[in-house]
Amino acid sequence: MSTGVWVAAAVALILLAATALTGDLDPGRIIAWYYDLRRPPWQPPDWVVPVVWAFIYATIAYAVRRAWRAAPERRTGLGYALVANLFLNFIWPLLFFTHQRLDIALWVAALLTLSVVPLMTVTERRSPGAGWWLVPYLLWTSFATALNFTLLRLNGPYG
Repeated sequence: MSTGVWVAAAVALILLAATALTGDLDPGRIIAWYYDLRRPPWQPPDWVVPVVWAFIYATIAYAVRRAWRAAPERRTGLGYALVANLFLNFIWPLLFFTHQRLDIALWVAALLTLSVVPLMTVTERRSPGAGWWLVPYLLWTSFATALNFTLLRLNGPYG
């Protein structure tokens, strides 16, 4: 992997750590806050979320592994796309749950959803068929963005 990818990963980790350290990590308070929100009737039951994320992380790992192994000479773009995507994936719950900023989290959710497209493209170019494994991820982040928007609309204003 090129030096640039390692630098990007290091910067992402530093920013993630800084964000985590500025938040309130009291799970009881976070859960109570979340359950006090007005939620739409189409929100999935709580047990669905970890099941879906487990499946999605498995498909991400599979797609990226296929692309990584298929084109060892062209890993830089894949590394950048993955680091950017995982950074946004990590930041969203911190903004939404820890900082309770549904407004800012909505922007991050939209960026996260958009960041799946280059990840799909780069994996598909390196290993035909690999990008299609990320379609569930794109669909789930699109759904999560719509849910974030609805929660903001039902519970705003923020800021």
